[in-house]
Amino acid sequence: MRKIQTIRGITEGIFLGVTVLLMVFFLKPYAAVHSICPFSLVNLLLINISTRFEAGVFFPTGVTIGATAVLSSLVIPRFFCGWICPIGTVERLLFAAGKKLGISCRLPGNFSYVYFFAPLLVLLTVSFLSIKSGVICCQSICPLFYHTKLLGTVSIVLLVLFVAGSLVIERFFCKFVCPFGVILGVFGLFSIFTLRSTCFDKPCLEQNCTLASVCPGEIDLYRANVIRSVNCYGCLKCTRGCPLGRNFKLGIRYAKKDSGDR
Repeated sequence: MRKIQTIRGITEGIFLGVTVLLMVFFLKPYAAVHSICPFSLVNLLLINISTRFEAGVFFPTGVTIGATAVLSSLVIPRFFCGWICPIGTVERLLFAAGKKLGISCRLPGNFSYVYFFAPLLVLLTVSFLSIKSGVICCQSICPLFYHTKLLGTVSIVLLVLFVAGSLVIERFFCKFVCPFGVILGVFGLFSIFTLRSTCFDKPCLEQNCTLASVCPGEIDLYRANVIRSVNCYGCLKCTRGCPLGRNFKLGIRYAKKDSGDR
């Protein structure tokens, strides 16, 4: 399974490189990065509905990427997050640097609910403000929206928070902020494929689960034999690393009756 992670790293690198090239050389000043942001699928829909489609704003590339991300989550949970998203790739690089510096940490397991409700609150807030204002409200504070203005104070604070948080906590932005990740996580609950375990040595897993320690979503992998969690990024890191050979395997979610899904 080491080859899978190598392929994943190459895929992430390609999409990050393409995104940077598009941002620097090809995107129009007004659209900036938001023209390829997958969250356009949600934001623009809400804006056009609130203005009765008089807003005249439409980013076909961003909407297409967003729709593709949603559809891919119906195949493998949050595939876009684990294999493609450029922000997720930057987070991985920052967290790797944090580990080298010895400042990274893992939060307690009871934070798993926060990883869903915190981004959900962001999603509801951004959606409400976009509907009320008729514009993409997040573009005024997004650090990536640099083409039309200098970074404001709020943007700088958010950028510093993103970098600092990602150095310490794996997938910091995904866990606490990303509104689009919440949507993909919900769709991922109904994916065709999921990760299944054949390990039933509960005491072993509860005391020191090697696989749980590498899960970026910090899912309690020992609690059931089928992963059903909005925090699964489909990265497949849990498919290798168990010293007893009881790794998770990618399989059809409803291949047989599952007991103890999570």
